[in-house]
Amino acid sequence: MSWPSPDFYFMFGVGEMSGAKAKMDSNNASDPNRSEQERKYYFAYEDRYRRVYEQGVPFWSAFPQELKEELEGLEELLRFYHEHASHAGTCTRPATQVRPRLLEPGCGEAPLAPRVVSPGLDYVGVDLAPSALKKAKERLEVSLGDGSSPSPWFSKHGVTPVVSSGRCHDLDSRQSPVPVIGPSGSGCRPLGNAFLIQHDVTELTFFEPQSFDLAVDANLLHMLVVDSDRDRYLSGLSRVLKPGAHVLFMELFREDTYDGPVESFDEYMRIFAPDLVTVEERTAFKEGEEVKIQLTQVQSRPRSRRGYLEELGPSGFEVLAFTVLESGLECRIIARRL
Repeated sequence: MSWPSPDFYFMFGVGEMSGAKAKMDSNNASDPNRSEQERKYYFAYEDRYRRVYEQGVPFWSAFPQELKEELEGLEELLRFYHEHASHAGTCTRPATQVRPRLLEPGCGEAPLAPRVVSPGLDYVGVDLAPSALKKAKERLEVSLGDGSSPSPWFSKHGVTPVVSSGRCHDLDSRQSPVPVIGPSGSGCRPLGNAFLIQHDVTELTFFEPQSFDLAVDANLLHMLVVDSDRDRYLSGLSRVLKPGAHVLFMELFREDTYDGPVESFDEYMRIFAPDLVTVEERTAFKEGEEVKIQLTQVQSRPRSRRGYLEELGPSGFEVLAFTVLESGLECRIIARRL
């Protein structure tokens, strides 16, 4: 895998960013074809994270039920992956072979990253919000330690971790990080076997094709509300995944929602009419206890079962499992890259 110049990244390694520059990529977020409203929407999440932290909440992604559901989704993803590897005869491999890589576009604070690295996978998280990525680095430092112990962060929040129990899980999490994960000449080392990159998730072209074995989309796709953004993201994701790679999508779900085309952010606003202005009281978690904070809503575009199936198919994904979660407002999708 080849990587672009270090200037292209907002990278986090062990200790300081040693030679790497913190820079928000503007190739797509400031696309002249986007309206001013769309550009604001693109950067709304950075503002949202900052508002949460300013109110004394250390992590926005600390909801026990949500974490439990995402970990269950990760466990299901790994089960599909390892069953496929077993059937394909690729369960055993030389110790020198590159570890399987998992990509998480829109990783935010990366709550799943510690549980990805522990079973012996390399983790690459991509997000546009620098404040969230700084928290992701903090979470990894606290949770992983030397990379060989279960995450105390998850235990503290009463979430059952994914246990390395499958035949293909016996990978050595203590081995040195795979060199390819760190861009050549960046002076930046991965944190354990995790690497965080600040970049626009709808432009994954800086990765070489077929670079990843798995992917997790935990609440990203439904946050992209314009067809062109969703299409570009899904086609880019398909491009960087190996044929047969498995993907977990955790998305908002509405069976009676509008599933037609949305060609612009203005059209999205007319059709869905979301209130993105009113400040509301929201629940967050601080040291395991509920606290109340004030936030506005952010835009989202849920789809129905049929809507997701019709969207994922043309992008090169076969849906293997579709589960509506207990709330009835979210779904878990396991898909395979064709």
